[in-house]
Amino acid sequence: MPAARPAPTLVSLATAVPGNVIRQGELRGLIAQLFAGSEAGTARMLQVFEHAGIEQRHLCMPLDWYGGARTFAEQ
Repeated sequence: MPAARPAPTLVSLATAVPGNVIRQGELRGLIAQLFAGSEAGTARMLQVFEHAGIEQRHLCMPLDWYGGARTFAEQ
């Protein structure tokens, strides 16, 4: 029988806020592009974004990065 391993321990916590800040209204074009032809549909996704009560978002990458095709590793 293998020896019991100690339970994992949480040793620290931290928060970070990505530096790319985008206003909610600036996302309209990207959302329309990303969800065009999807099952959810562009109109429905735009409604979700517009009624989410979010004023701005913090993104890891610049906004134009999200519109291009990316490999799994890049994502």
